[in-house]
Amino acid sequence: MALKNFRILDDTHSSLLNIDDLGYTFKSSFDTEADRIDTQHIFSINKMTYPQGGELSDLNVDFALTALDRKAFEGLVDIYQSNPTIAQADINTLAPLIETLFSRGFNIAMNDMHFKVAEEEFKSHWLLAVPEGTVNVSRDPSIVLPALTGNMDAYMSQGMANENPMLAQGIDELVVMEMVTEQDAGYQMRPISKTVSWYLPMVRKFLLLRCFYRY
Repeated sequence: MALKNFRILDDTHSSLLNIDDLGYTFKSSFDTEADRIDTQHIFSINKMTYPQGGELSDLNVDFALTALDRKAFEGLVDIYQSNPTIAQADINTLAPLIETLFSRGFNIAMNDMHFKVAEEEFKSHWLLAVPEGTVNVSRDPSIVLPALTGNMDAYMSQGMANENPMLAQGIDELVVMEMVTEQDAGYQMRPISKTVSWYLPMVRKFLLLRCFYRY
């Protein structure tokens, strides 16, 4: 799907948002031998402007779900389409599908996310993997977080951070925690490849630092 240009208008037909060159692509593939599905969503905007001022450009979001068990995934999609609120879905049908999906494992990936605001840049990519053999999720969802593995990388230009004092303060705290390094032109997250449970003490430390600096 591609749109060259469109505007979002208010009740008086005044422009709220102008978007140039919007694109969306959906891709999927099926591994017949493993009986698994890969899906990918790519969303892009060349330029988005606000009449009151402000511009976002070069936006690209590339998101993927991969190695999904085909029968479980298709079953969950069918249930969602017939019961959009999910709560109305038959739990006896839903639970086994969730168990199969997680027990076989799958991946959630942000292959690429980047954009510019007034020529200041942000870019990131990350991966979360649910390992095969993750069981009893429908009975105890809390077991998912400690089981996850993954990696994360991100960069933000200094000008973007300086535009938002609260954001700048948060980045300074991440520098103190040695999760982010300061460079000449911006801030680079240290490439991390750990189980997600490894992040939890770091998150708690970050929150304690926020409270300390606040008072």
